Amino acid sequence: LSAAGDNPFEASVSGVDSVGPNNGSYTKSTDPVSGEVIFTFAGRGNGDFNIAFTNVGRNNGSYRRGPALGEFIYVGPELADYLPIRLVTLAGDRRLATVGLHAKPNSNLDIRGEFAVSQSDLNVFSDVADNDNNGGALRLTSTIGDTAVAIGGTKLGSIQLLTRWTRQDSSFNPLDRPLQPEYAYKWNLNSESLSNEENSIESTLTYQPRKFLRMQGSFGVLDKAAAVSSDRKAGEIELLDNIRPGIRLKYRYETIGSETGFSTTDWIRQNVTAGKTWKRLNWRYEFRNEDRQLADTTVLSGFSFTENKVGVDAAAFKGIQLGVSAERRNDMLYDPSNRGELLDQATTDTYELNGTLGKESPIQGRFSFAFRDKNYTPFI
Repeated sequence: LSAAGDNPFEASVSGVDSVGPNNGSYTKSTDPVSGEVIFTFAGRGNGDFNIAFTNVGRNNGSYRRGPALGEFIYVGPELADYLPIRLVTLAGDRRLATVGLHAKPNSNLDIRGEFAVSQSDLNVFSDVADNDNNGGALRLTSTIGDTAVAIGGTKLGSIQLLTRWTRQDSSFNPLDRPLQPEYAYKWNLNSESLSNEENSIESTLTYQPRKFLRMQGSFGVLDKAAAVSSDRKAGEIELLDNIRPGIRLKYRYETIGSETGFSTTDWIRQNVTAGKTWKRLNWRYEFRNEDRQLADTTVLSGFSFTENKVGVDAAAFKGIQLGVSAERRNDMLYDPSNRGELLDQATTDTYELNGTLGKESPIQGRFSFAFRDKNYTPFI
């Protein structure tokens, strides 16, 4: 344990147990070239050894699983995933201290912060590789609430501003759960290959010049070290239903650009939602379009799709509310052989009927029926 450091695979004992002739499942031999001891599966009651094997990771071992129960086959050093060893559980120690801050200088400004320091020793019996035991994290959030804007006595509406800054060391280790936002969709990054280190800032400005109109803009920058970074920009405009009751309209445009050191990705998303309430019917329409391009030094790949969806919901009648919708989606892929050219992948039509039993009904429940027809385009 003292020599293992923080590596659990370094803290091991032999998994070989000598049980006497014909009391085990393995026999022992020696490789005449390398001198390595090799254990061969002979079957239960036909060998001299019982052996416990441990998975030590891809191509870090010398044995692979065989077809028989309990069988492992020797294939050579660093050619398989198992070794005849038992791992000794490391005794670890984790500590965390946090300090919170909340300040409200006036009725419109709210400031919140949290600072945390962690100490994580994965093996208290070893001082090997203890230089990364301590880490810190900081998050600051400021919110400027609805603030009236006026020039020369002319009212120009109200604004709201939200800003968040996050800083986290690579060695920071929280007690409960790590800081793991939705990197894949939000930042266009693969979370499985990211460092724990993070430095990000996000800000959203909301402006409402009139009661019926709301506009919003946001941006974000994320740095994950090791040449991995991402930036987000988004704009949104919404027509509220208080200008003409029953009418709703919203448009959103978002771009995300990310870099990983060996590739760059650009992702553009657009979304339109509209609705109108007429008598006892609520008509709705939604449009979605996304275009994602992944480029390295030689190949451009990615996808693009467009969705159009219409539907209508009926007001509850005798305790039952019904809704129907129809959607068409066109999927396309970027042709790796012809840079920038899109290929039709599939067209999908979806029809749905759903219903809800109202709260006033003695029996409550929901039901949904959907039919989907997807036609793939043959690739030649």
